[in-house]
Amino acid sequence: WKLCEKNLAGNIPESFINIVNQSKKHVAAIRLELGKAPKTLTHGDFRLDNMFFKDGTTKKGMEIIVIDWQFATIGRGVSDVAWFMMYCMNPAKRRMTEMELLKEYHETLLENGVEEYTFKKCVLDYRLSMLQLVQRIIPAGAHLDFTSERGSSVISLVFERTTAALMDLEVTNLLPLKI
Repeated sequence: WKLCEKNLAGNIPESFINIVNQSKKHVAAIRLELGKAPKTLTHGDFRLDNMFFKDGTTKKGMEIIVIDWQFATIGRGVSDVAWFMMYCMNPAKRRMTEMELLKEYHETLLENGVEEYTFKKCVLDYRLSMLQLVQRIIPAGAHLDFTSERGSSVISLVFERTTAALMDLEVTNLLPLKI
């Protein structure tokens, strides 16, 4: 974290720094909670650059093909939803569609045989996944070069979207974990 702060000095929003400082003692507890059942294969980098779409091949009219599985792991499926919503959607669009998309995701799980996983638990896991995803930004900020015009633009966008999602979902209210 210290190296990330040094490398990105002046680019990290104060609210993001506060969230990191409040959550850093709880990383292990967050990971332990998200490591419990239900678990599935997760992609780990679920974004449009890693997706291809084909019309008319499913009952809902579209097939998705996901590539680039180098970050795949076992975990909560909703973590991929959190990744997409936090990093890939502008805050206004995410706010407008977030709960509706989570409901559709949850209903799809139930339709496909997932049992004893309430929508309330799904939302909690989603919020915890957002909090865990903070830990993905820190090594990137510590070790990658964001000094180019494009790099600076990317990291600004990441912090804007991430901070907005974390604040909107009041993730620090989950700490310390009482699950």
